[in-house]
Amino acid sequence: VQSLITHLSTEEKISLLGHDSPSIHRPGKIYLPAYKWWNEGLHGMAWTDCCPPYQWENVTVFPQVIGLGMTWNRTLWSEIGGVIGSEAIQKARSTMDSKGPH
Repeated sequence: VQSLITHLSTEEKISLLGHDSPSIHRPGKIYLPAYKWWNEGLHGMAWTDCCPPYQWENVTVFPQVIGLGMTWNRTLWSEIGGVIGSEAIQKARSTMDSKGPH
């Protein structure tokens, strides 16, 4: 990580802070593909702006975290995390299948 950071200009570092990160490529030194970091998965995988199609169908959307926290139900939180994790893995697999090996 330190090596990567030393090769980035201030402008490039700033460009990576948003949800829509550009590609940065310097042969032999850096290759960061363009990426859309839109979905953090906090309340489901409904918006997966990382790759086409930009909305993934048939996913579960849960209430905002502040609402879930008010349930004080740790078992529920764990179950929701499991569902989100399973759907994220499936999304990653379907994306890799559509793009081929990286």
